[in-house]
Amino acid sequence: MYYKSTFLQSTDPEETCTRNKAIVSKLVNRNIDNVARFCESPIEIIFLHALILGFIRSEPMGLVSQPIFGDIEAGLKAFIKHLQEFKQFTAWYDSHFYHDGSIIRYLDLRYESGSISKSQRKYMVNMVYRYYMLELENSFHLTLQPRFQAVRVEGKTIRCDMLFWIPANPEIRIIVECDGYGYHSSKVAFITDRKRDRASLAKGYQTMRFSGTEICKDPACASQELAQYLHGVL
Repeated sequence: MYYKSTFLQSTDPEETCTRNKAIVSKLVNRNIDNVARFCESPIEIIFLHALILGFIRSEPMGLVSQPIFGDIEAGLKAFIKHLQEFKQFTAWYDSHFYHDGSIIRYLDLRYESGSISKSQRKYMVNMVYRYYMLELENSFHLTLQPRFQAVRVEGKTIRCDMLFWIPANPEIRIIVECDGYGYHSSKVAFITDRKRDRASLAKGYQTMRFSGTEICKDPACASQELAQYLHGVL
């Protein structure tokens, strides 16, 4: 198993293996928890569980679940801004200290001195693990049930099933819809779906649609098709 960050390497192979397993387990559990928290359809849950399993097998750090509330456009801009500010902080830290786990201790000291709040420390520690130690800004990020204020169909804003994006590459924004027959089989739904896809594309979002039937019949095949497409756009 290969990781970019030197933090995950150790002179003790057993220690490295134990640490890497714990990190992968934490990331996977967070992904699964967010699926349970945000997914509204059994079809979506089946599909995403298969996708997560596929990433575990091929690229454990390749998928990161990242909730964004409110308008997705505003949320993505805010996230990228915060990530850039965080990278500036870590660059400053590296210029003054050694690139290792002591950055957590540095944040603890700032919290103990009252320089940052408890919630700020928690947020920063999460950022440290994801974007300093693991360098996950090049991994696919998954936001479930995102809302698009700027995308309107017949005067109404839309919400899609899921959005895949990469912090380090803002041009990659892929909507995925899981269409159950009960809600997408009518003529009106068929037309509306096409309008949504065109409106999303006009705002820079590609859309992939999977039918509930193909997901239920072979979730591994459907999720593998998505994974291959995602890696193909890199």
